[in-house]
Amino acid sequence: MLPGLDGTGRLFAPLVPHLSPHLEPLVVSYPAQEALSYRELLPVVLNALPTSGQFIVLAESFSGPLGILAAAQHPQGLLGLVLVASFVRSPVPRALSLLAPLVRGWLLSASPLALQHRVLLGHSASDSLQAQLREAVAAVPSSILAARVRNVLTVNVMAELAVVKVPVLYLAASNDALVRPKSLRLIQSIAPQVQAVTIASPHLLLQTAPRKAATALSSFAAFVGAF
Repeated sequence: MLPGLDGTGRLFAPLVPHLSPHLEPLVVSYPAQEALSYRELLPVVLNALPTSGQFIVLAESFSGPLGILAAAQHPQGLLGLVLVASFVRSPVPRALSLLAPLVRGWLLSASPLALQHRVLLGHSASDSLQAQLREAVAAVPSSILAARVRNVLTVNVMAELAVVKVPVLYLAASNDALVRPKSLRLIQSIAPQVQAVTIASPHLLLQTAPRKAATALSSFAAFVGAF
């Protein structure tokens, strides 16, 4: 399980209790003190993959390109890839992507928490879920978060997606304010076999709709022969 922008893996906590008992979650976290590119993070992911048995890679938001890069390596035992509210290329308009060099930690720090929560969690998130988000973000220096945003704005793994051989599931959030439907359309234009499931939720769908997400994951796991 590859985490979102915070990279801590803490935000998988709402989902894990709802996963099928046939699935054993392995949460990956990223170095919190190093500004690493997607290519530099790839060895972290590859080294975390199981060395025996079969598995599925789930990649949330920021980590979607990393999941694709890993799957493109055709690791032994990989049965499928799940992309959650993610992308193969910058999800924002090109004009905004060109501003990537200007993204710095102080800009993120200046963003009101209430706005962050509304964009990521929607209007009805519980206090405990909001607290989990605050704690996950606070665990990572704003300079590192800014570096990851710059990575998002400049990423392009279209070629790597084209060589992924395993089945791919895309979980889309119907009320996603960050990753719009065009990201899924681009993915399916490259890999038409990608299955898509839309869940009524804001961007952080694994956290705000964990039961529905777990149901979709179980169906996909059964489809690829995980159990």
